[in-house]
Amino acid sequence: MSFLLALIAAPIGAEAALAPVGWSASLNGRIVETYSYTQTRREFECTIIRSGTTRRELVVRSGRPSVIAVSRSGSRAAYRPPLVSRLRVATTAGGGRWFEKRLCRADPIERRSGTCLAAPAPPRVVRARFRWAGQNRISFLPARRAEVTLCGVDDKVSSDGWLSLAPGRVDEEALIAGRTNRVVARGEVSRDRNLPEVTGLIVGQNVRVSWTMRLDRRR
Repeated sequence: MSFLLALIAAPIGAEAALAPVGWSASLNGRIVETYSYTQTRREFECTIIRSGTTRRELVVRSGRPSVIAVSRSGSRAAYRPPLVSRLRVATTAGGGRWFEKRLCRADPIERRSGTCLAAPAPPRVVRARFRWAGQNRISFLPARRAEVTLCGVDDKVSSDGWLSLAPGRVDEEALIAGRTNRVVARGEVSRDRNLPEVTGLIVGQNVRVSWTMRLDRRR
């Protein structure tokens, strides 16, 4: 009889082990983009060299926690649904400095400079989707591109700065067992942006990303 009871209890125990763990997920993040550019123009007998920097910052905070279930799928963790909703995103862009050097034949070198004020945009509420990105990793999906006006010129560059640029680190086994409560990400990307439609403009971009997803076990 005890042998039969053990056989009956085994599937029940296995099912309980596979039951998903429920979490309340909150997300805080910060994305800082810095653009540096140099533009060379020629007007009559003058060469004009203008350079500058422009900054864009996004602060991401959860309004209310999202409910996420975590279970095992094969050899990895599965997240349902894989998103954090009700995120409040505050954006400030456009602040920076510019410098200009004007070289004209038979004239002394002329120098000018100026600053641009950062302009905050109205906060918006978004949902951020993520995915499994390898063992003990998750990453957010890219967001819609935005445009940033460079300080000191009228040209714009497209911005892809978002949480997706830094994958998060998590202990999957502990998460499935309900023993961990944070996913942490830090990352930095530097690259040149190609703007073939703008003559003489060379733009470099640096993006620093940090975010933390807090997971509180639901009772």
